[in-house]
Amino acid sequence: MTIWSMFARVDIPLGRSYVLQSDLRKAIARRRFELHYQPIIDAARGETVALEALVRWRDPNRGLMSPDTFIGVAEESGLIDAIGLLILEDACREARCWHDRGYEIPVSINVSVRQLDRGSFVDHVFRALALSGLPPTSLWIEITETCIMRDVDAITAMVSTLRSRGVRVVIDDFGTGYSTLGRIKAFPADVLKIDRCFVKDLPGGTVDKAVVAAIMTVASSCNMEIVAEGVEHPAQVTALQELGCDLMQGFFFARPARASTINFESLSKSLV
Repeated sequence: MTIWSMFARVDIPLGRSYVLQSDLRKAIARRRFELHYQPIIDAARGETVALEALVRWRDPNRGLMSPDTFIGVAEESGLIDAIGLLILEDACREARCWHDRGYEIPVSINVSVRQLDRGSFVDHVFRALALSGLPPTSLWIEITETCIMRDVDAITAMVSTLRSRGVRVVIDDFGTGYSTLGRIKAFPADVLKIDRCFVKDLPGGTVDKAVVAAIMTVASSCNMEIVAEGVEHPAQVTALQELGCDLMQGFFFARPARASTINFESLSKSLV
């Protein structure tokens, strides 16, 4: 799930949005954002296959702020691009730190539409990797289904360049856009995330089961791994495993946490 869409958008009064915009500029200049990481789990083996970076803003007056309080303003003001670049740099640097401690778990980073619209996005990715020393194979880039639909040719070219250097590409929030299953075949990606809206009613939702099964069939035929998002109950885990989906993410396994507070030793024992 993206850091931009995991919370419902909140309408902010105009005067307050100007104040938030001003404070966001200061936060960017002073790097007042922090990342909390949520595991992506192989439920069959009980192992963590990646950690997704989710942004928070630690404001000196307001305290720790979740994305629903500032992402809308950041998008409207164009500041989301600068925030996204900070996230990219910080996530690569922190991932390198846990790699140096012997925990070679990839980090997964969400990308905003504005970042993809920049012709220099791929250069920014490789610069962040070079500065941090993180191997490209330890970076996942998550692109939403709706981003792909904006400019298929341009996005495909960027994705192909990233993958040629070892970066894994994830189609995020699949099922929330307006593309067809057939479109997946034409897009080069390594992982597809099934949106939580299809997971929340499992195991009782017959239609959702059918949709998940159909998505998995097409994605698997394209050699993509499948991650189910929003897993919160054991019954959902069982239903997904019966459908053949072993990679999952959600509160059932772990809530997002700072890297400094994560017990990396226990990540391989998430279901024990």
